Formats: sequence, C-alpha cells, structure tokens
Amino acid sequence: LQPDGQRCVPGDDRPGRTPAAERSLVDSAGGDRTGGGGQRHRVGAAAGRRGAASKRAATGAATMNAALLSLSLPLVAGLLLVLLQPRRSGLWVIAVSLASLIAAGFALHQAMQLGPQLLQIGGWQTPLAIRFQLTPLTALLMVFTAGLHLLVALYAARSRHATGSEDYWPLSCLLHAALAALWLSADLFNLYVTLELLSLCAVALVALAGRKAYRPAFNYLM
Repeated sequence: LQPDGQRCVPGDDRPGRTPAAERSLVDSAGGDRTGGGGQRHRVGAAAGRRGAASKRAATGAATMNAALLSLSLPLVAGLLLVLLQPRRSGLWVIAVSLASLIAAGFALHQAMQLGPQLLQIGGWQTPLAIRFQLTPLTALLMVFTAGLHLLVALYAARSRHATGSEDYWPLSCLLHAALAALWLSADLFNLYVTLELLSLCAVALVALAGRKAYRPAFNYLM
C-alpha cells in the first residue's frame, strides 16, 4: 500500500488505481472479447444462411430441370419422328414416355419437399417472360399425363388398328408435350398458346380415323 492508502499494482507505476477501476478494466476487456466472439458467431450464422440458400436454389433448379426434361422429351421425340420417320416408332415413343414419367416423378418428389418453384424463361421480367411454375399438384398432373401416355403407347404398339397410321406417334408425343406445358404455365398468355397447341394435336388425331372423321374434327376445332 502507498502512504495515502491506495493500492500499488506491481509493474504499474501509475498511482491512484483503485479496486473499482481495476474491475472496470477487467470487465471492459472481457466485454471486448465477448463482443468479438459474438461478431464471429453472427458472421458464421450469415455464411451458413447463405450456404443454405444457395443449396436450396441449386435443388430448386434441379427440380425445374426435371420438370422441363419431362416436357422436352416428348416434344423433341415428336419432332424427330416427323423428320426421321423410323420403322418402329412405337418402341421409341414407349421409351420416351417412360423417361418422361421418371423425370416427372423426380420433379414431384422434389416439389413436395421444397414447395412451389417459379422459372422465368428468357431472363425477362414478368410481363414479357415465359413463366413456368412447378407445384406438387402440377408435378402430379405431369406424372398422370406421362403415365397415361405410356399405357396408351403400350396398347397402340400391340394393336395395329389403334393407331390408324404412322402419323399417330408424333402427334401423340406433341399432345403429351402440350399437356405438360399447359400444367406448367403460370400466366394467361402461355395458357392460351398451350391450349391452341393441344387443340391442334387433338384435331389431327381425330382426323386420322379417316374421311368420315374430317367433319367431326372440323367441328371440334371450331
């Protein structure tokens, strides 16, 4: 102790430091350390949230890719069947329908886990973009469409009278693609376009029955 009753800290030549002042310095140092740890914790939490968000975005992109694959497979197959006209078109349509069903099933599984997914094709804003939205109901409808097309293709491949002509196979694929695009459409313009494509494919399929079916097909179109 110094003569005036103040405590003398070893190694500290500055007089007048009281126990209360020492506790204040210790608390201040501890608070600095605690603040630094809290800041590091906040930075780590933010990084974790960004990582989780990027992971969800990547998974959502994979989900939409599966839905687009389920749509694109019958569309591309129908165009190729028109251009190439292979001998056993039914087998190709069966394989494409099965692949489209698997893709739609994967999209349904992911949509039930992640919820609705929205895609704006072309990178434009909402008024001009082609908007596709995938929901669990949409994915379920795509599964039903691909499954029914697969069953019909299996039956048509075994029954010659069911197809009418080889033009049936590309038209059935285009009908499948139009239905899938209809389920994914998220605005009125896309709904109108896909309904027109669906109607044209249906009219052409009705007309395959022969000359007697031309008038009913025309009435359906009107």
